[in-house]
Amino acid sequence: MRSKKGTEKKTKAEKQSGEMQAQTEHSLPLTASAIQANKDEQPSWVSALQTSLDAMQAKLENAQHNMDAKLDRVGSQIEEHLRGVREEMGQLREYMDKHGEDMKQGLDSFREETNRNFETAEAEMRAQKKDIEILEERTAGVEEWSTDVQDIIMASLEQQTKLQDKLSDIEGSSRRNNVRIWGLKEGIEGDSVSEYVRKVNSQGAGNVGGY
Repeated sequence: MRSKKGTEKKTKAEKQSGEMQAQTEHSLPLTASAIQANKDEQPSWVSALQTSLDAMQAKLENAQHNMDAKLDRVGSQIEEHLRGVREEMGQLREYMDKHGEDMKQGLDSFREETNRNFETAEAEMRAQKKDIEILEERTAGVEEWSTDVQDIIMASLEQQTKLQDKLSDIEGSSRRNNVRIWGLKEGIEGDSVSEYVRKVNSQGAGNVGGY
């Protein structure tokens, strides 16, 4: 009785072991022949899609390769440009270190000379302004003097006109009061006309000798 039960248990265990082995073999990866057989069994559109995907993958890989090459070239160009810039900056720094002091001294000298020129020009402008003020004062004095002189000249001309009028009146009166003696020889009166007239009045013209 016990032997029969043990045989049944053993048979059942062997059966389960066989099923597990079959499942394990079914779960193992497919071999190359199995994959090829699987491909042969695929529809045509699946193969076409796979071919298109492979072509796109190849194009992407080629584009990536080209992009990497371009990036490498651009990077090389940038590096070369930066190298040139660094060299130029180094040369400029070296030049500034060598000639910077001379340039600074030159700028300081130029600044000092410019300041001196400005100071000189400012002093000249102040002097010219002072001269202009003096000239303006003198011009004002001359104008005032000229006005005074003109007033004096006008007063003198008026006085001269009055004197001329008086002289004319005196000459007119003198002519009216003159005594004219006709028939006398020229120069007979001698050095004194009044003395000759006195003699004529006292002795007569015939006795004096005027005819």
